[in-house]
Amino acid sequence: MKELVLALAVVAVVGGGGLAASDLAATPPPNAYGWNNTSVTVTISGVAPVFWRVNGGPEHSAPSPATFSLATEGVYLIEYRDSTEPDFRRATVRIDLTPPGGAVRVPESGGSYVLNQPLSADWSVWDTLSGIAGVRATADRGGPVDTRSPGQQAFTLRVQDRAGNEAEITSVYFVRGIIAPAFPSGFHLDRVLPPEEVANVGRYPLRARYTVGEEPQFGFLLLDYFGRVFSRAWPEISVVRVQFENGDEKYPLAGWYRVSFDPDRGYYFLVVPSEKLDVGIYDLWVLFGDGQFERIRIEFLPRP
Repeated sequence: MKELVLALAVVAVVGGGGLAASDLAATPPPNAYGWNNTSVTVTISGVAPVFWRVNGGPEHSAPSPATFSLATEGVYLIEYRDSTEPDFRRATVRIDLTPPGGAVRVPESGGSYVLNQPLSADWSVWDTLSGIAGVRATADRGGPVDTRSPGQQAFTLRVQDRAGNEAEITSVYFVRGIIAPAFPSGFHLDRVLPPEEVANVGRYPLRARYTVGEEPQFGFLLLDYFGRVFSRAWPEISVVRVQFENGDEKYPLAGWYRVSFDPDRGYYFLVVPSEKLDVGIYDLWVLFGDGQFERIRIEFLPRP
């Protein structure tokens, strides 16, 4: 009795009469799990003619070798024989063309979390045909999500099914600090206008006034989930001159500065240079180093 081997596909010989002379080959052959993730060409050879049917459908016959394609996903039971065999032999071809699925619930895509906030990963994967073969994730389900660094972060889930199809799901989330004022003014500048004097100048409210030559002091605290000071961010300030033209505003750059953490003061601190600034309206565009942004409008007045 001739033995038929079709990779790891399940093959069974039905009936014992006669010499088994037909043969079946699948191209490409299945993987180690017995699955294909592409269409499969089936070739049946033997003493002509050869006969076959698929999933109990109508019987076909053709000269040897006969070929046909299986292009849609599913599990196919192929029964076949040649003219010398009274009984059909059987082989199974399995095709899965659909990538597996997955979802990341925590960290939520687009979600915002606080520095060092305790967070447990929550995700799931699924496959409706061949089944899951392997999963790789930034953190195990129930494991800690990284919130130790400020700014944009990514949590990645990679899943492969038993047919070799793969999917990658990425959840982009944000880790931010709690921004707190460092000055008695209750704001990020050493001085602010009283509430009754705050009014819009152009598109934004004017928050403070200085005389040309005075140097605004800028400072803030960046706290984590537990209220601890975080000192490893990279805040920046861009100083732009506000130019009003025909009801519109333009913002030519007047200076760019890194705000360093001052260990003696215990907060981020910068003296904003102003010796080259002219009288007028300016915006401080502040990037706090964790993805948060603030725009502060101030005015420089002529020297008395």
